[in-house]
Amino acid sequence: MFKVDTNAKQFHVTGVCVIPPQPAWCVVVFEGSHKSIKRLRALMERRIKWTDTDLGAKEAQEDSDEEDDTAPPTNEECCLCWQEHYWETAQKFRDARLDY
Repeated sequence: MFKVDTNAKQFHVTGVCVIPPQPAWCVVVFEGSHKSIKRLRALMERRIKWTDTDLGAKEAQEDSDEEDDTAPPTNEECCLCWQEHYWETAQKFRDARLDY
């Protein structure tokens, strides 16, 4: 989430990220110029590694007593669900956590 927030600020993009209590998925909505949205979309779909394989390597180093105890890679990805031009923008980027 840190990379998404930082890049949204750098590209002068506003929006919201909806994160449920048990995050099996998240919804991110961005508002900004065509050029900024294009760059941020490329960042989220191509440049950010959503599957964290380094976490398994760190855990394996910490648990050196147990052999072959690495975390399996997760099947996380980013995909575009919907895109449309909208002219009014929000005030800032924020994230919202759902409690249900």
